[in-house]
Amino acid sequence: MIKGPYAARSLAWRAAIALALLGGFYVLGIAIAGLLIWIPYAEFHYLGRIDLRIALWCIVGAVAILLSFRPRRDVFRAPGPQLTEADHPELFRMIREIASETRQDMPVAVYLVPAVNAFVQQRGGVSGVGTHRIMGIGHPLLQMLSVSEIRAVVAHEFGHYVAGDVALGPIVYRTWQSIARTGTAVSGSILQFVFVLYAKLFIRTSMRVSRHQEYSADRLAARVAGAASLISGLKKLPSATIAYQLYLSQTVAPLLKSNVVPPIVDGFVTFSAQPALQALFADPRLINEAQPSPYDSHPPLRDRLVALESLNQPEARIDTRPGLALLGPQSWDEAFAGQLVPSNHTRRVVSWDDAFVLAQIPAWQQLTNVRRKRLSTIVCDQIPTDTTSTAALSRAIKETIDKGTADEEVAARLASVVAMAIGLRLFASGWRFHHQPGQPVRAERDGTSVELFENVSAVMTGSANAEEWRRFCREAGLAGQPLLDPPPAAPHLH
Repeated sequence: MIKGPYAARSLAWRAAIALALLGGFYVLGIAIAGLLIWIPYAEFHYLGRIDLRIALWCIVGAVAILLSFRPRRDVFRAPGPQLTEADHPELFRMIREIASETRQDMPVAVYLVPAVNAFVQQRGGVSGVGTHRIMGIGHPLLQMLSVSEIRAVVAHEFGHYVAGDVALGPIVYRTWQSIARTGTAVSGSILQFVFVLYAKLFIRTSMRVSRHQEYSADRLAARVAGAASLISGLKKLPSATIAYQLYLSQTVAPLLKSNVVPPIVDGFVTFSAQPALQALFADPRLINEAQPSPYDSHPPLRDRLVALESLNQPEARIDTRPGLALLGPQSWDEAFAGQLVPSNHTRRVVSWDDAFVLAQIPAWQQLTNVRRKRLSTIVCDQIPTDTTSTAALSRAIKETIDKGTADEEVAARLASVVAMAIGLRLFASGWRFHHQPGQPVRAERDGTSVELFENVSAVMTGSANAEEWRRFCREAGLAGQPLLDPPPAAPHLH
């Protein structure tokens, strides 16, 4: 049983702070609304007149403040597909074990979310009344963490149930919503300044409480699942978060906006295997150099790790299987696509190769077509073969660059455009393109393949053999061909 006098005192202390902040806001709001109503009354009572502009401003402001206090129903939108015990028995068995050890009720619903995150919340109801428990577990977490580490993360979330943090969450959330609505209602007036100051006080205070809650939840997770598992899991979170954000923004979102759905889930594994990202994962600066802020809801990770390492807790059983072993076989790509980039259009579920062709070939056509006149003067097998010449050509054809940009960057930009133009030539002549997230774009035909952007960049910066490139162009039928056909001549009127 993970309860006792300490948990009760902690909950009482946090509840008192939350209620004080809530009460303080309502007292402030009602006092200001009362003052606004009193101003036109006082003007009439003491001066025998009313300035209609002042009276209208005061009444509108008072009504806006009071209306922002009215109770509102929580409109819940599922953060991801809901998991069922029938389909994922091992995951629910683990959650039930933790619920039993902490003497907590099971969440009413468990969701799989496309984020490096896990959370518990009280949702539904009106102004925090009539809510129910939910839990969210990030699929990327299940990909990056072991079963033992997932168990520790879930135990941490149950720590928020034990301490009553989740019950207090709706109060804090509704208070913040009311402050934000009130600030918006009086936007542009001096009253906004008052509520902005209170909002800053509220956030700083509530976030200080939130950071204390995280330490408490960590201690409980260490008791239930072992400190070592929680420590190893926490250490993976900063790099996994950065990698997933890059993956979504650079690779997934552009495809979803083109109304195609690639294998989102499997693609993250390939994307995160890049050597550059693997080096990032091993960089201790992600943990040690993060700068804390009074507005952070979580303590600095390095401080959490130090606190956990100081605990003298016996280690729990270790299960090194990947976290995905907790899930039953199921496809999530279409569900995650709707969560990440909602769309009213029908989307095609395609392979990564097909997604690349459907989304990237049109993008290449657009980017190169606006440069058609300039690119049509460059011959495929006569592209520059060193950085200086490439940069000079880029400036000669007036490729858009900022003054003072180094030759290396100028050359890299032109090399990328040239690779797109050559890629379009290859695609038109029957070459197939292969692309996996984080991997080079590869064109292939009749047993010959070329990593397009890498090869072109290497040639144009002088790090590859120019004669080998010319031989490739001859074999591919590109010798003597311009990067793009020149634009058609304007018709002459006779």
